[in-house]
This record gives sequence, C-alpha cells and structure tokens, in this order.
Amino acid sequence: MEKIKDEFGKKIGGSKRDLWKNRNLCIEDLLDMNEREVETYVKKDNVWKKPDYEKMVKEDGVDREIVYYIKLVRDSLPTKPADSSEKYINYISKIKELLETISCVAEIQSFYPEKFKPEFIVQKSSYTVTAKPAYAGLLTAKTLKAVKTDLVHIRRDMNKKEFCMTADQKVLNSVYIYQYNDDCHITQMKGYNCLIYKSGYSSYYFYERNGEFADLDFKSGEWFVATKNGIVLKASFTSKEEAEAWTLKVLSGLNDVPKQAQKNDAKKKYVPEQLKNIRHTGSVFRMGSVTGDDYLNTFTFHGGEFGNWLNDNDRQYSLDYGYDAFYDLALALDIPSEAISMGGVLSIAFGARGSGNAMAHYEPLRQVINLTKTKGAGSLAHEYGHAIDYIIGSKVNKNSKSLLQTYMFGSIPEVKKLVDTMLYSEVNGDERKKHFEKEFQKYKEICFKWITSELSDDVSQEIKDEAESIADDMCREKGISFDMVDGFTCPVLLDFLKSNSGTSKHKKTVIEACKAASYAASRMKCLENNTSFKKNTRYYENSKKFANIYSKDSHGYWDSKEEMFARAFACYVEDKLAALDITDDYLCGHADTCVAYDDDMNIIPAYPQGEERKRINKAFDELITALKEKGYFPKSNTSTVKLYIA
Repeated sequence: MEKIKDEFGKKIGGSKRDLWKNRNLCIEDLLDMNEREVETYVKKDNVWKKPDYEKMVKEDGVDREIVYYIKLVRDSLPTKPADSSEKYINYISKIKELLETISCVAEIQSFYPEKFKPEFIVQKSSYTVTAKPAYAGLLTAKTLKAVKTDLVHIRRDMNKKEFCMTADQKVLNSVYIYQYNDDCHITQMKGYNCLIYKSGYSSYYFYERNGEFADLDFKSGEWFVATKNGIVLKASFTSKEEAEAWTLKVLSGLNDVPKQAQKNDAKKKYVPEQLKNIRHTGSVFRMGSVTGDDYLNTFTFHGGEFGNWLNDNDRQYSLDYGYDAFYDLALALDIPSEAISMGGVLSIAFGARGSGNAMAHYEPLRQVINLTKTKGAGSLAHEYGHAIDYIIGSKVNKNSKSLLQTYMFGSIPEVKKLVDTMLYSEVNGDERKKHFEKEFQKYKEICFKWITSELSDDVSQEIKDEAESIADDMCREKGISFDMVDGFTCPVLLDFLKSNSGTSKHKKTVIEACKAASYAASRMKCLENNTSFKKNTRYYENSKKFANIYSKDSHGYWDSKEEMFARAFACYVEDKLAALDITDDYLCGHADTCVAYDDDMNIIPAYPQGEERKRINKAFDELITALKEKGYFPKSNTSTVKLYIA
C-alpha cells in the first residue's frame, strides 16, 4: 500500500503543525495567515505572551519592583493594532525587548530618559513630545504615564495590591511597624488616648485596643506594631527585626481560614457515544479506494490534511467514508458534487486539528472541517451546516461573520423564516383561546388591584363590587381616553376614587389602572379577531434545557441560533437521504443522538422532532432554493453526480 501524504491540495495552515502559538507572534508569521486570522490573532497576548509574574519573582529571582514595572508598562499597551499589524508587532516586541534589559531596581528611574525616549519619542518643545513615525498611532498617553512611574508609586501600588508577595510578606504588609521617636506624641482624641506618628507630610493616628496605653510602654528608639485600622498591638521592640518576628509568630495563619469545599457547578461537556457500526446503504459512488486528488477533482476542495497520528489504514478509511458522505450530501442538497466546497474555499482535515473530547469542528478562520479519528464519524453534516453559515454568510455580507447574523437585515428573507421556524410555532384553536382569556384575566386583576389600592381595608362589599365593575368596563375599552398631553384618563374611575379613597392624589393610580386595562383590551381584540400568537418550539425549549445541563458547543450554547441551525441541518440531510432510501452514518449518524435526562428522568432531545421537524425541513428547502437562485450554490446538474451502484 502506497504511503498517504500528510496533505493534499493547497496548504490549509493554522493547524497544530503551526507552532507560533507556543512562542510570541512575529511579523514572519503573518505570511501564513489570511485576513480573518490576522484580525483575530494579532493582539498583545499573542505578540507578547502574558508573563508568569509569580515565577519571575519567586523562581527567577527578579526584583518585585522590576516585575511590577514590566507589568505596569505591558498593561498600558494597546491590546490590538489600530491599522498596520506589522507596525503593531514591531512596537510591542521592541518595548518587550527594552524592558528585559532592566537588570536592577535603580535602572527603572533611568528607563524612560535613556532607553524608551531615544527609541520612541521626538521632543517637539520643552513641554511637548510626539511618537516617531514608525510608532505613530501606537504610543499612547497611558503608556507614557506608565514608563514614567517612579519607585515611590511602584512600591506603594504593589504593596497595596500585595503583588507577588510571599505569605510572610503579606502578613507584614497587613500591619504598620514604626519606630517611636521625636515624630511621635500621645494626645487626647475624642476622649481616647491617641498616638500620632508623623512621616513627611502625613500623620497616622493609632489607638490602644481598650482606649488606653496603660499596658504599653513607649520609649524613644523602640518599635511598635499596629494594624492598618489604627490599633496598636504591641510596643517596646528593640529592633524592627524583632517586631517583624513577633508579627509573623502571632499573626501568621490567622487569615488562612480553610475554604469550604465549593459545590462544583461546572457544566460537563456533552459527547455522544462513538458509532460502533458505520452504516452506508443505498448508494455507492466510487469503485475502490480514493485519494486526496479525488477529493480535489470531485469536490474542488481548497486542501486537505491528516493528523500525524493517523496511520495509512486510518487515512484510507477516512478518505473512503468521507468521499461517500460528501457525495451523499450533494444528493441531499441537489447540487453538483464540485459545489460542495462552496467555490473552492472549503477544506477538509482528518484528525489533524482536534483536541480533547472534540468529535469534529469547523474553523471559520481557515474554513476547514476537521473530523477526529474515533469520534468524528456521524458529525460531518453538523459541521457542514456551520460551514454554510460562515462561508455563505461572509459572501452575503462581507462585514458579517455568519449567515445567521444577517437574518434580521432581510438580505435573504428565507434565513429569518428558518430561524423563526426553529424558535417559534404559531398557536391556534382552543390553546389560542385559553391563552388570550388567561392574559385578559391577568391584566384585569392588575387593573382591579390598582383601583382598590387606594381603598381602606374595611370598605363595604358594595364599593368593592363597583370597583370590579369599573375595572371590567375599562378592560373592554369603556370610559378610557388617551392624549399626548395628559396621557391616560378615565373620568369614571377618577370620580370613584375621589368619593371613596382617603387621598386626594389619584394620578398614578389612574394611569397604571388604565395601562393594565389597555393590555387586557388588546388581548380581548386578539381573541375576537382570531389572532394567532407564537410560543417557543419544543426544539427551542429542549435546547435551553440542554444548555443548562451541558457546556456550550464549538460555535455557541446549545440554544444559540448557530448550534440549533447546525443540529437541524444534520436532521434535514438525514431526512432528505431517507427519502432517497439512503443511510449514511458517517455523514449524519449523530443527528438524532443529542439526548439528556432531567431530574425526573424525562427525556430531553436537543433535535427537532415530529411536525416541528417537518416545518423546519420545509424552511431549509426554501433556504437552499434561495441560495441557488442567488448563485451561492449552483443549481443541480445530475450528470455530475455519478452513481455507480444504486
């Protein structure tokens, strides 16, 4: 058997063979990126990987001040380029390079004038600077402020944030340790003895726990320990080291309160069972095994690749089953086989780009479907649904990332109809009647509650009955008026409140009661006019339940339009093939397998069923037809689908 090459067609790129993600992104890496990848990947965290600051201090021995200064400057840099990606990468890389030359704390003070300014700054006047042309639009006031930060502010800020402190440092940082000297004196403050300690232009006020210093002996030259909220803990230490040793001995461990075991509410990932048998009945399109070139010639794929860990048997297995599946997909969509690649842009990968529990996934940036070796079978139609969404969506509107994002703009009305069909269903008949009657009664009760809110608890039943009668009339649009100046008014209600309530202010009550009555009246009109209403489909409701149980899938949560579209598309393909007496598990074997159970062990299927499925399939028919009419898919040409054995 001839060895199967790792790749066929044009290079896809962006797979695990591209190792820039394990280092910092450089300008040369842009040569292998398309426009979307440049937009996505050229950002600060890729050009300059976020340093492990704790490791730099505790393992590499770099001074905390230097590490904090590096963090301060890095945090000030723009997160992504404003225009040129090359200029941005050069700018971030150069700052990183200069910061790494700081070898001692003293060099922080000279970093701006001696290193940063000569590289990036042009001095226009005594008070004005600007960025050199190579860095125009990149250098910001925020970064200038950061690189000019002095050691006093660095130490104050990093201590306040306990930046990269050890456990002992955090304990010592939680207290004040000062020397009692001529800058200290004890006085009375609000009836308590107060120790005032002066440092520069600042004064610090300390009190003994019980308000007296009787048990504390302050002597000039000795040290004392106080909390940050001004309570003196102990005095009479002969040295700062002795005070620190006492603090560590007494206070260490006080803040180490054991954390209660937290309930793990993390959602687990849904992974359908691996298909034990791959059924393929009803059609055969190949005579023997196929090659990567057959994929290029038959389906016009951009390219294809295999993972390093797939042996030749696995590769041939994937090629053969995938070839049959794509031909079946062309039959299901009634398009020529060469149209599968949607204009030669789609690529296919087998076991080359997956990780973890992923069965299969579609990468929008590289426009490639990846199927894993063991779990990818059964998910091809689902991922092709994502491919349609993203590839055709970008053709419909270059500023849109997907077809579903255009549905509100009416570019293709059939997209909106499909989304609405997936999410909502119309309600008619008795269910419609019960719904509007219930809504009417709900708002009538709200109206009645507002009217009676101004009545005392001991009013007569006769007055309550009158209030209920007024509410009923209002909900049937009797006695209510509305104008742009006064808003809602109801003279009958106003007279009733003036006669029976204990207050003279009725405006809010009248307005709120009229609002509720107008809502009730609108429901009554819907009932009388046989107006239908929409409710969530079972497919949508079950998808939301699924999303509460399982973590999101590759392109969104289970109840997102993107994932619902892809799952419904897989079912659509399965049903179209069934109508042709074709079964293809490699293509859509997982279409009907997304099932979970609630706490009462009720089944929750996250795929369309029954009449909803039929309506969704019809909406897909209309969408595929519309895409053909608009030229995004060519119209069928049965001569290009060579069916050797039916």
